[in-house]
Amino acid sequence: MSQDAGFESEGDTLRLHGGLDLATVAGLWSSSQRLFESTQPPARVDVSAVDRVDSAGVALLVQWVGMARARGVALRVEGMSPAMGDLIALADLEPLLPVVDDQTARQRENP
Repeated sequence: MSQDAGFESEGDTLRLHGGLDLATVAGLWSSSQRLFESTQPPARVDVSAVDRVDSAGVALLVQWVGMARARGVALRVEGMSPAMGDLIALADLEPLLPVVDDQTARQRENP
């Protein structure tokens, strides 16, 4: 995993920081896989400290949502930046990524 990417698991929340992109996804995946394979996977992913994202990072979020859903948990994404929201909208993935209280939604409502 890149030195500038990582996460902390706090209760039911996974807090990401740094880059969520092709350079970091493999490391984040291997480090987080056991959390999402457990009987109590995280219910929230806080991405407010993510400073860059690309399609590989969005794909990881989609994978985590699917893994959590398979264990009966409705994973929510919190703190999404406008850039991340735009990337998700461009890929038409909004139905797959439940977003809570994100900056993007507020910006789109109040341009």
